Amino acid sequence: MGRNMPMITINWCCRSQLLQERFGDKLRLDRRVETAKRFIDENYGRKITVSQLASISHLSPRQLNELFREQVGLTPHHYLTELRMQSSWQLLEQGELSIQSIADAVGYSSLSAFSDRFSQHFGHSPSYFRRFSK
Repeated sequence: MGRNMPMITINWCCRSQLLQERFGDKLRLDRRVETAKRFIDENYGRKITVSQLASISHLSPRQLNELFREQVGLTPHHYLTELRMQSSWQLLEQGELSIQSIADAVGYSSLSAFSDRFSQHFGHSPSYFRRFSK
């Protein structure tokens, strides 16, 4: 059972490595995409909408989705989800916060919505991961 956990880490490392190989050490982003990405990076624990990101980026939601996907490799929504999931993984590994507190910290107001997304993303529930990561 515990053998699945390192594989998940490897998958994330591979994705990161593939993005790095595709785009180089530093992504060269359009300033509008960089604005949206930075906003997500700094505020992923809050509710963020594509309309909000489009507004601060001075693009339409459709333009932002297309540019973001071209330059980052994911839509803004998928990037936000990936960031939230990786952050929650790290917080679970640290073991200091309750799962509800982690859900709150990464932008989920509902524990069940967080648990469902985590399970879809990693193949196991947060409580399963917590049990086998100790």
